[in-house]
Amino acid sequence: MDWMYTSQQPAIAVDGQNRIHIVWSSYLPIGNALYNIFYRMRNSNGLWGPIETLSVFPNSYHNYNPRVAIDSEGNVHVVWEAYLANEYYPHIAHRVKTNRGWSEVVVLQSSYRRENPSCAVDKFNNLQVVVRTNEIGPSYDIVRFVRTPEGNWEGPDTVVHFNTGSRYFPEIVATPDGNLHLFRRDFGHYTNYCYRIYYKRYKILNYVILE
Repeated sequence: MDWMYTSQQPAIAVDGQNRIHIVWSSYLPIGNALYNIFYRMRNSNGLWGPIETLSVFPNSYHNYNPRVAIDSEGNVHVVWEAYLANEYYPHIAHRVKTNRGWSEVVVLQSSYRRENPSCAVDKFNNLQVVVRTNEIGPSYDIVRFVRTPEGNWEGPDTVVHFNTGSRYFPEIVATPDGNLHLFRRDFGHYTNYCYRIYYKRYKILNYVILE
């Protein structure tokens, strides 16, 4: 209750030391940005660390829908929707916290809409990011980006694409056996124009999808 600002869209992850990492979006204007992304950590003794602002970077305007994932080195990855000043479509932004502190914000810019990010770290320590986008066809589909442990970005790769209907709100998890599990919400004639939940498993080698 000491946080007196409108907050929404929390996401959490737990690391190997049983610490909880939480991120959220709040209407708290900073610079030119009206909505911003915030982070806080709770240690295994129940003590909360300071609130940290993640989304302050040049041209930042609105920041929504943060997600968080922890890699095997204990690094904290945060992705979110970032609107830049004077731009209509959201982009995907990323920031990582290592033992040296927070990195600079990386924005995966596009002339298309990229939204509803979800992320997970696979057994090879690659950050897997899936988003909803209109960049590969007449409808909204799901694409994937991969950030390697060296900090290189690959993608987007198409993971779900149809010529009709629309895909929403992808959720991705990675399991130690090298599988990626993707859930999403679909809408179209093939769902009788009702919202349905769909699931698919992908087997990966390094960060290449095999099936």
